[in-house]
Amino acid sequence: MLYQILYNDSPAKIARKFGVSMRALVGANPAKPTTIVAGTPTWGAIRVGETVNVPAAGIVGQAVPTESKIAAIESLMFVGGPCIETNVAVVCGVQAILGVGYDGKWGNDTSTEARKYVSNAPAGCSPRPAWWAPRGVSNCTGD
Repeated sequence: MLYQILYNDSPAKIARKFGVSMRALVGANPAKPTTIVAGTPTWGAIRVGETVNVPAAGIVGQAVPTESKIAAIESLMFVGGPCIETNVAVVCGVQAILGVGYDGKWGNDTSTEARKYVSNAPAGCSPRPAWWAPRGVSNCTGD
């Protein structure tokens, strides 16, 4: 759903208001610039009157319309792709929208799922980026 930013809103307040995680909120707006604050992905800035997408609580994977999956993947491509550390919050969001396990690491499984919707979606990051958390540890934070 679309939500218009109000005075004194913050990404954390919006996420709490609608019962969604920060990761899901940030991921539902993949074209919006992000930053990491205290280990949590968030937006660089918001302004009163701005409209943002708020995902329905608990809706991921198959329940997400195909158009939303395509838009999320294309937005990730627009901001430079999945292998750039500053895009980890976007990768987490795209993975959640696709319904694959989300860990912020764009590997072959995520790439294969993304290519079902966007034929030229990025390949899995190779070689494995040095900034990725160790195997079994997620790069997605803020849940």
